[in-house]
Amino acid sequence: MEKSGSEGLDDLLMERKNDFLADVDYVCISDNFWLGKKRPCLTYGLRGFAYFQLEIECSTKDLHSGVFGGTVHEAMPVLCYLLSVLFDKDTNILIPGVDRDEVTGKNVILVPVGACDDGAHSQNEKIDIYNYIEGAKLLGAYLHEVGKLYDDLRIYILI
Repeated sequence: MEKSGSEGLDDLLMERKNDFLADVDYVCISDNFWLGKKRPCLTYGLRGFAYFQLEIECSTKDLHSGVFGGTVHEAMPVLCYLLSVLFDKDTNILIPGVDRDEVTGKNVILVPVGACDDGAHSQNEKIDIYNYIEGAKLLGAYLHEVGKLYDDLRIYILI
């Protein structure tokens, strides 16, 4: 979807989720290399991002720290602790079994893909100051929205 101009693919996936895609839990779209103009690479394993939303709520109302300090945890330190125990000092994931391959017994569909060019995202695309500024503004807007997710009672994080 990102670079091939597959407009409408997300709409199609939503439309067919109850029939053609009824037994599909996740859809992963791989933006990969091509071996030639008519020969795509066949990807059989991916490594990348999986996003999760975590909400930590330590209290349902604002509590006076002089009375409740130390007895009720604050959301931010709890979040920091949880994130700190996910990895060791060498960045190895400490969740048991997370790095093992899992055979799910689910079917995989390999869809034939025709030749294409990247159009607007070809090798001639250049990164310039305009793209840099737009990207920085987008990141700033994202961080502004993330900042709204924290208050003294609860915190939300996208992982």
